[in-house]
Amino acid sequence: MVYRVTCRRWPARVFLSILTLLILVAVAAGAAVTPSASAATVARGLCEPYLPRMEEVDQEALLRELKEDLRASYVRFMVSWRQAEPKEGEFDSTYMAGVASAVDLAESYDLKIIITFHDVPKWASQKNLWPTPDGYRGNFAMSLASLPAFESFCEYFSAQFRGRVFGYECWNEPNQALFIRPQSRPGDPSFAVKRYIKMLERFSKGITAGDPHPTDPKRAHALRIAGATGPNGNTGVTSSFPIRFAQAIKGAKGATSWFDAYSHHPYSPSASAKPWPEAPPRDPSRTVNLQNLKRLLNVFPKKPFYLTEYGYTTVSCNLFGQSFSQATQAEYLRRAYVYAKRFPQVKMLMWYLLTDQAAGRAGVYTGLREANGAKKPAWFTFAQGSRLTVTGPNRIRKGKPFTLEGKVTWRAQGVKVSLVLQDRVRDGKWIERKTVKAATVKPDGSYTVQLRAGESKYYRLVWPGVVTGKAHFVKVTR
Repeated sequence: MVYRVTCRRWPARVFLSILTLLILVAVAAGAAVTPSASAATVARGLCEPYLPRMEEVDQEALLRELKEDLRASYVRFMVSWRQAEPKEGEFDSTYMAGVASAVDLAESYDLKIIITFHDVPKWASQKNLWPTPDGYRGNFAMSLASLPAFESFCEYFSAQFRGRVFGYECWNEPNQALFIRPQSRPGDPSFAVKRYIKMLERFSKGITAGDPHPTDPKRAHALRIAGATGPNGNTGVTSSFPIRFAQAIKGAKGATSWFDAYSHHPYSPSASAKPWPEAPPRDPSRTVNLQNLKRLLNVFPKKPFYLTEYGYTTVSCNLFGQSFSQATQAEYLRRAYVYAKRFPQVKMLMWYLLTDQAAGRAGVYTGLREANGAKKPAWFTFAQGSRLTVTGPNRIRKGKPFTLEGKVTWRAQGVKVSLVLQDRVRDGKWIERKTVKAATVKPDGSYTVQLRAGESKYYRLVWPGVVTGKAHFVKVTR
């Protein structure tokens, strides 16, 4: 998905107060931590679609955060053909300088770069698709006559960054009318995918010519990525089923030789009654999310897959529908990365946006930060490395007071963290403590909790969605 912004500068940037114990952690500086042992996950990346349009200082700050704080491996951004080449054969030097700056800085931070083309220039658009003579928009399909120009654009562009870009995606969400309009026409229900296949062939030739492999001229140096399909579809003019879209590409003569990898955006549809990452979609024939991703992988069983957009919104909005608490967003992020690891073909999963773009219901709120810059729990979940410890007596007499103590560490500074104390009897379920007073954690992250012995129990502390501490058992004697 893409949120269309007009600003050039990057914007400057609790859960469960009703739960048992809220421990307010107010720190001036977070402690440096090393990665904690956790379930294996796929490589991580961030999608920042409008990175080329940011000022260089903002690009640098964002990319430094991605690499040094969030420890991402990939960054993905969009390149508008319309803005790059507003007139055929004439490139906008200001826009291209923004792209070059983004590539330079990402490369300096050792981030693998994926660039996605989108947005047809007016001169290349198929005019008989416009509703009126002046009804041009960048999502109307390119004309057949402009396909050679698209190939030339791909060749010119990739030549500018030869050997420096990890991969190029041939268009964004081509199965959605937001990016190729219309998806179907009277008498031609497969209009969009057939046009996309022609685009893919030209894209492949252009990238291969512009960024050839240093030792094998027949093999592209930059990865040629097909797909980037949206998660769901229908049979109308607005979208196409992602499975059928992929199957049509596979069925086109020679098409599988035009790309090295396939990509998809396995969002859970906003209207889903089961939105968590492991849940099947309500209609598997229309939707490909993480749970039924294997159906799409099986279309191209020998191709690596890159999941170049994913996320959950924390504010209800037009693009993503229903919202989730910030703690739930963090928990779903963690589970999504673990779940994606089960597919050997999947090499990477990208989260959509670092920072929310606030614009009411037209905004996007899947970011790891709020629009004001405040870090959501998902920021820490993405960064990994948070730790939470608890210690206390192993044995205590019934009715006696005792103390649990521990430390929370994370990769950030100046943050406030809410922790929840849970307990359970030996064979019971974890429940929240409702009678323990909150305690303020010291600047070094250490905390203490005063309790009174009732019965033998396990205790643990939880940073919802981020990290769960190990359980500590306290045996109560009479």
